[in-house]
Amino acid sequence: MGLTQILKSIGAVMILVALSLLTPLLCLFAYPEELIYIKDFLIPAAIALVVGGCLFFFIKPAKEGKFYNSLSSSTLVVLSWVVAIFFGALPFVFSGQLDMLMAVFESASGWTTTGFTVMDVSKVPNVFLLWRSITQLLGGLGVVFLLMGTAKGGNGMVLFSAEGHSDRLHPNVKKTISLTLKLYAAFFVGGVVLYCVFGMPLFDAINHTMAAISTAGFTTQTASIGAYNSIPIEVVTILLMLLGSIGFAAHALLVKGKIKKFFQVTEIRIYLGIIVIFTFILSFFTGFREAIFNIVSVMSTTGFSTVNYATWGGASHGVVVLLMILVMLVGGGTGSTAGGIKQFRIAVALKSAVWEFKRKFLPERTVKSNYIIRPNGKFFVQDRFLVDVYNYIVAYIVLWFVGTFIVCVSGYGFSDSLFEISSALATAGASVGVVSPDMPVQVTWTVIVCMVIGRLEFVVLFTAIINVFRDSKNFIASKFKKEI
Repeated sequence: MGLTQILKSIGAVMILVALSLLTPLLCLFAYPEELIYIKDFLIPAAIALVVGGCLFFFIKPAKEGKFYNSLSSSTLVVLSWVVAIFFGALPFVFSGQLDMLMAVFESASGWTTTGFTVMDVSKVPNVFLLWRSITQLLGGLGVVFLLMGTAKGGNGMVLFSAEGHSDRLHPNVKKTISLTLKLYAAFFVGGVVLYCVFGMPLFDAINHTMAAISTAGFTTQTASIGAYNSIPIEVVTILLMLLGSIGFAAHALLVKGKIKKFFQVTEIRIYLGIIVIFTFILSFFTGFREAIFNIVSVMSTTGFSTVNYATWGGASHGVVVLLMILVMLVGGGTGSTAGGIKQFRIAVALKSAVWEFKRKFLPERTVKSNYIIRPNGKFFVQDRFLVDVYNYIVAYIVLWFVGTFIVCVSGYGFSDSLFEISSALATAGASVGVVSPDMPVQVTWTVIVCMVIGRLEFVVLFTAIINVFRDSKNFIASKFKKEI
């Protein structure tokens, strides 16, 4: 499986994580009173840099060429995320902000772009608030994403697919990375400027922009976006959440001025349709302003809020919760930073039902090609692909109920458990109060696992596990034969 190349790549990931640990220190120029926390970032950065440097510079791959296949690339992706989450947690531990378990939870929430938090943001130093936002931004891009530009041969494309990036802006991986970074930079600059224009402080604007475009949801305010009580700020946030949850290939159509083709994309139509329908329904139970903001927030799997989800809707709270759960399960677009089942799979499942119904009224020998519109053109749906889509949806629902069961037997109500696991799997970060510093250990780990699976998806994680067991079995078998 190219073990030496995987270790070398993990070393590169650790170097990147070490450099990212230094970036929040830039805010110390504005907040010199927080210089006491500089060691809490320098120490883990130094550890990651030394260990990563040793792996990257001293390990020599056994051979040149194509090292990765679907199994080994999945293993690299999962290990990279484990490394990022672990080192991302250390500043919280070294500073005494959180214990190790809660720090891992907070870090996992950031890197997976979920946005759950167990911290009281009103008491958290600014350098840590900025670090949380940076983990979201990098997590949205993908831990392995920045390594792809240096991958040789077909390695870049294999890694690109393994981390869940299915939309390519260009046949060349390096150019795809470049275009994606340019789009991210444009969204970031535009978001910060607009937030500041409408009265949000610069530090808050930077943090909320990073959280919005990565569809993550960490905030600097206890009441989230609701703390500003500003319609312009909410409109800017809705725009950024929409941009973050739409695949970058679809963005490329807008950049090229292909507006008509953009709105012909099946995912875009599904997205806008669900937002309109569910906002209309929810408006009967809450105000329109609350409905539109929070529907976009949970469907984009960002998790910003303008209300208290634990009590929202009053007497109709149960109906409101159910609507939010349904929207979360759908999630964002393919190739975006959003989680959920994804609009593409939902579109295929819904259209396949329509195709099957129409087929019953066609002559027996009629041959009809079924397709949906993607940013790069028509995508013809084959039976094998339909099976994959249904298998994924079934696996998602099974894990959804397993997670809900674990939270339920830990003492929480069914509707609250269902909402929280829905939010974790969709990497939405909206909470009705289950996630807290006092939640049981089994609930904490259940939510962590759901967040990671929600970000990387089942195939990547399960493929990595299968690969590890397979290679371990082969290794043990070879050693046993040698001894005989």
